[in-house]
Amino acid sequence: KKADGTGNLSVPAETGTVVTTASPSLGRRNALINGDMTICQRGGEGSSATFGSTNTYHIDRWLGREDTDGALASNHSTEAPDGFRYSQKVTVTTADASLGAAQKAYFSQRIEGTNFAQFAFGTAGAKTVTLSFYVRSSVTGTFSGSLTNQANNRAYVFEYAISSADTWERKEVTITGDTSGTWATTSSTWSELYFDLGVGSNFEGTAGSWVAAQDFGSSGSTKLINTLNATWYITGVQLEVGSVATPFEHRSYGEELALCQRYYYRISGRRILATGHMFAADQFYGNIFFPVEMRDVITLSWADSSNYYRCYSGSSTLYSSGLSGTQSNYNGGCSTGFYISFGGSLTRGDGAWIQIMDDDAWVDFSAEL
Repeated sequence: KKADGTGNLSVPAETGTVVTTASPSLGRRNALINGDMTICQRGGEGSSATFGSTNTYHIDRWLGREDTDGALASNHSTEAPDGFRYSQKVTVTTADASLGAAQKAYFSQRIEGTNFAQFAFGTAGAKTVTLSFYVRSSVTGTFSGSLTNQANNRAYVFEYAISSADTWERKEVTITGDTSGTWATTSSTWSELYFDLGVGSNFEGTAGSWVAAQDFGSSGSTKLINTLNATWYITGVQLEVGSVATPFEHRSYGEELALCQRYYYRISGRRILATGHMFAADQFYGNIFFPVEMRDVITLSWADSSNYYRCYSGSSTLYSSGLSGTQSNYNGGCSTGFYISFGGSLTRGDGAWIQIMDDDAWVDFSAEL
C-alpha cells in the first residue's frame, strides 16, 4: 500500500483491511535472555569456565553446576548454526560413567518472575508454552531437561533426540501450562530451565507431564558426562507462549546487553571507575551509576593486584591493590556508593576520581537471581 500524503496508510475502500505477511507472534516473544549466547561480560568472546559444585554463571544469564565424580568445562564458542554468531560449548574433561543417585550436572537459566508471570502458571488460565533451541553434540541419543519452579516441587521433564553426531539440529518442545503449584511472578523469585548433562536417579522423572518433584532430566536419557571428551553445544534458546515455535527472536546487541546488565555489570580495563571526593585523607568516597536499573541490591567484587586502582586528587595520586572498602545501593538499584582506603595521605574534602590501571583489572556488580 502507499501513503496518502498525510503519513497515514491508504486502505482500499472495498476491503477496509490491511494485509500483512508478518509472523503471527509479534512483539517480544522470548522469555529467556541471551538465548543466542551473544553476551559474555565476564570474559568476552572465547572465554572459558569450569563447572563447580555450586551454581556458577558462565556467560550472561546462563549458569552451570557439576556435582559428580566427573568434570565439565564450558567455552563461549563461535561454532554456531546459520544465522547465529555464538554458542556455549560444554566438554567432558573427566567422565563419570556411573552417576550416584544424588549427583547432578546441568546447564540452566533462571527466569525472573516478572518475565515468567505472562505464562500464568499456577492458575486455571495457565498457558501452553513452547521451547525451541539449536543443539549439537558428539554423542547421539535421547537427551533431556526440565522446566521447574523455584521451590523445586513442580517440574516438567522433556526429551529431545540428537540424531547425527557433530551436526546442528533444531529442537522444539511444547509444554502444557501448569495449573498447580506456586510460580514466580516478582523480581525476587524465579523459575528455571534446565538442560541435563548428567543427573542421578534422585533427579530423574518421566518425560511429558507435570510432577510434584525436583526433576532435572528423564530416566534412561543420555548423560553427556558419561563420555570422556564428549562435547555439547547450545544456542538459539527460546521460550514463548503458544503451541508453535516461531523463528528465534534476534534482538539488537544493545538491547540484549541492557537486559543482561539488569543482573550483572562489569567495568574492566583501563577506564575511569568513579568520581567523588576524599572522605578522609586516606579514604575515597564515590558513586557509580549503572547503565540500567539493576534487579536488586548488588554484590560488589573486584580483581586485586598491586597498583590496579589509582586515586587522583589535585596534582597528587595514590595507588590501591583493591577496593578494600564498603558499598551500599542507592536509588533503587540505579547506583552504588563505596569507600576505598589507601595507604597515603591526600586532602580531605577535595574532589577525586578513581581509574582502573590495568587491562586485567575488573570490578563486578551482581544482582543475579
